[in-house]
Amino acid sequence: MEITFIALAALLVLALALPGLLHPHERRKWRYGAVTVTYECPLSVQGTTTGPTTAQAFGTNEVSANIIAAADADTAATVTHNLGTGTAGLALGHPWVILEPLLSQALTALSAWTITTKTAVVITLTKLASTGSGNAGAQLRVHVVRPPSPLGSFPTT
Repeated sequence: MEITFIALAALLVLALALPGLLHPHERRKWRYGAVTVTYECPLSVQGTTTGPTTAQAFGTNEVSANIIAAADADTAATVTHNLGTGTAGLALGHPWVILEPLLSQALTALSAWTITTKTAVVITLTKLASTGSGNAGAQLRVHVVRPPSPLGSFPTT
C-alpha cells in the first residue's frame, strides 16, 4: 500500500512539473549554466536546440548554429551536423568549420572558442573558462560546410 501511494505521489508530481519543464523558457532556467546550441540552418531545425538528422542534413551544404555559454565555467559545446563525412573526407579536413564571433573583440578574446574534435556527424568546441567569458547572448556562430566536390558529396572511404 505504501509503495502504491509513493508511486502515485511521484506520478502526480511529474504530471504537474512536466509541462513547465518542457516549455522552452522553463527548460532554459533548468539548464542555466549549460552551453546552449541553437540551430539556424538547415531550415528544418531552425530555432531549435536539436541538430539535423541525417535525412534533414541530406541535400544541404551547411549547418549553422549559435552558441551561448552563460557562465564562465561553461566550456564545451557540441554541434551536430550529420553531413556524413567519410574517413577520407575527415583525413582531408572536411567538413570545413568557420567560427564567427558575435561579441565585441574584448569578450571574444576572453572566451577564445576552438575546435576540439571533428567527426563524421559532430563538431566539439571548447572555450576558456576566463573570468568574464560567460555571456547571456550568442557568443559564436558556427558554420559547418560541405566543401565543393566533383562527385557532389564527401568521399566515403
